[in-house]
Amino acid sequence: MAGYIQDILAALGQALNSISQGVMAMGLGFSMTASAWAFAIAAVLSVVFNNVAPLSFPAESLALIGTVSDDRHERRQILIWSSLLLVLIGLTSFSQWLADFAGAQVLAGMMAGVGLMLAQIGWQNIQDDKVIGYVSLLLALITYLLTSNLAWTIVLSVIGSSLVYVFVRHDRIQKNTVQTADHLEKPIKPVLTWKMARGVLSFVTLNIAGNLSYGLITGQMTGITPNPANVNHINIIEGISNFVSALFGGAPVGGVISATGAAPHPVFANVLMTALVAFIMFIKVLPRLSRYIPKESLAGFLVVLGVFVVFPDNAMQALTAGALVGGWTIVMTAIVDPFFGLVAGIFLQFVVTILQ
Repeated sequence: MAGYIQDILAALGQALNSISQGVMAMGLGFSMTASAWAFAIAAVLSVVFNNVAPLSFPAESLALIGTVSDDRHERRQILIWSSLLLVLIGLTSFSQWLADFAGAQVLAGMMAGVGLMLAQIGWQNIQDDKVIGYVSLLLALITYLLTSNLAWTIVLSVIGSSLVYVFVRHDRIQKNTVQTADHLEKPIKPVLTWKMARGVLSFVTLNIAGNLSYGLITGQMTGITPNPANVNHINIIEGISNFVSALFGGAPVGGVISATGAAPHPVFANVLMTALVAFIMFIKVLPRLSRYIPKESLAGFLVVLGVFVVFPDNAMQALTAGALVGGWTIVMTAIVDPFFGLVAGIFLQFVVTILQ
């Protein structure tokens, strides 16, 4: 019985984190009702595949999709094509081949570059409303430095800065309502342009790396040997969930580092968490709160996530194996996109190998 109580506590903690990051998804115009289906499908498929690594709203994916697209239509198209590609990748075990081909150094460099992208996006949000943005940053820094807990970091920084927003910017509250958050959009016919294709490749590349790293880390947290997290299954679950979500205007889900992995029954904790988030979004609680939560409230969390969590370990791994290739991959990812960074890193690594 005590074990299941720990499962429930871990699921509640991760659900709180997922709900908080749902605010970021709403800020990009995604429907939370459609996103609820992604979590519901992920819960069912996790039972089918006995999956220990839950899917949630990954800040990296949300930040990327916001930068490689101009509007909701483009985001939906990119997600629809990406989801189909991820299912194919999962069925063919392509992600493991790519990881072996690119090498740990290039993948780590790409993830480090994504960390810089996150920090840059957070900093840009701060400049949009410096009062709310700096409050969010200050609260995020203090909370993370004291607790080293990302769930508390996002919750306290978002709540604290949103309270300041309500009192200082109360005239904007009605204007901040996210109109698309509480309904399903009509399915769209898939269309692919060159710009969308670049977005698809960047999104899929990032998610392959994220599922490999975050999924396997969550699997390690179970203490089970060999690692029970199956990256192919994670890609398939993510692809199917994202396809249904994107078809009706929902946000993407992806692999995250989750405390449910350390729960006594990790599969049960995973399924409970994703089902709980789906239920909360189905009853439309989150959209009602959206008008009180400005996008600048997430700025602090993005900076902390990028600078303190994603960048350091990945940069160290990339640069330790070779400063030239690792540094080049980091820079190209940060200034262009993850797919270009991955290709640039692989190319330079090939050139260096020939010259040696």
